[in-house]
Amino acid sequence: MQRCFGKICPLQPLAAMMEEEPESARPEEGKPQDGHPEGDKKAEKKTPDDKHKQPGFQQSHYFVALYRFKALEKDDLDFPPGEKITVIDDSNEEWWRGKIGEKVGFFPPNFIIRVRAGERVHRVTRSFVGNREIGQITLKKDQIVVQKGDEAGGYVKVYTGRKVGLFPTDFLEEI
Repeated sequence: MQRCFGKICPLQPLAAMMEEEPESARPEEGKPQDGHPEGDKKAEKKTPDDKHKQPGFQQSHYFVALYRFKALEKDDLDFPPGEKITVIDDSNEEWWRGKIGEKVGFFPPNFIIRVRAGERVHRVTRSFVGNREIGQITLKKDQIVVQKGDEAGGYVKVYTGRKVGLFPTDFLEEI
């Protein structure tokens, strides 16, 4: 571990994301929509540089916004759900720096999800209350999910960053 802006943070935060994240790592459904995460970010989000932390790392994944993040300061990165984001600096566990097109800025990492090669990103077109006993997941309209595997019997396994479960394919739109 290394010191990171007065807090302990992992040496390789992106590598740590390769493992499944605990439920507490993601915001509650509906709560991050306003784009006002807690804490004073002015002192927290300053970064030493914009270099990638793993030289020569071949990127086999990318990141997509799960929720809308509304910029609160001029150096924040504003984005809607479903936007593809390039992570520039992940050395601070509370505020990452990213890029969308020519825009560069800070955002909370729990607003995005990693998408690995071969996975597909979808927007939920209709809310669905799943049956947990048979592995289904409950999702609301317009949520962003990542498909984990192939369709079987009209359902696919999807991942929201916090939950994994089966969801009907006819309620999904690939983005």
